[in-house]
Amino acid sequence: MKGRILSFLVLWTVILSLVLTLQNTGGFILLLVATAATQWEFYALLKKMGYHPIAQLSTLLGALLMITSYWMPGIGLDSLYVSVLVLSLTTLATRGTDRPFEALASSLLGMSLIAYPFSYLCLILVHFTQAWEGILLCLWLIAVAKFTDVGALLCGLAFGKHKMAPTLSPKKTWEGAIGGVLISMLVGALLTWGITGLPESMSIGLSALIALPIALLSIFADLLESALKRQAKVKDSGAIFPGIGGVFDLTDSLMLTAPMGYYLFIHLLG
Repeated sequence: MKGRILSFLVLWTVILSLVLTLQNTGGFILLLVATAATQWEFYALLKKMGYHPIAQLSTLLGALLMITSYWMPGIGLDSLYVSVLVLSLTTLATRGTDRPFEALASSLLGMSLIAYPFSYLCLILVHFTQAWEGILLCLWLIAVAKFTDVGALLCGLAFGKHKMAPTLSPKKTWEGAIGGVLISMLVGALLTWGITGLPESMSIGLSALIALPIALLSIFADLLESALKRQAKVKDSGAIFPGIGGVFDLTDSLMLTAPMGYYLFIHLLG
């Protein structure tokens, strides 16, 4: 428990220092590092399953996708196409008949599940340029997603009776999931009420409604990572944070929630 608390304190000290000092640029640096680390751990899990992705090049291309999404928004799909092209040619040149399609497919899976959805956070930073709006929306999104996990854990311990996915995550219950969703909606509303700098169109009621699909997708993303770890026969995706695990254990919800958050913000907040 002490290691977990210390890890959270160090992590949030770094996050707040970068954000308060560099604002959106600091947020982008954090996203870039988190994406690269998550993608690297994702490929490590695939290797434990017996796959052989082109991990180094794919992680580099993922970082390139993040950079272009932030500095040249609008060409994200172009960058993804370049990644497919480069990985296809590299596979043909280096793998020959040594299971080339397995290497290509596993490499592209990391791009499509990690780098591409995470790049939507960069688009939020770019689209909402008024003062602190972009970075605060990203933090709001991450907080709502993570409090879904926290709420699900606490409610599951208190009220959980019916297993949600016993083969993937035995401790998750339907009661916990419902409680996690409700708590995330409450957290989203409270953050909007207590924080200045969010878009004016983001009312407390609208915040709770936006939090609903974010929370639901966060649960499914967590189950997806649980399936990956179970097949890889590991408890955590890494060990960089004592008491917590790896970076992927912290960012897993963004696989599904980042794109959803972006589109909800764009269409409902303007």
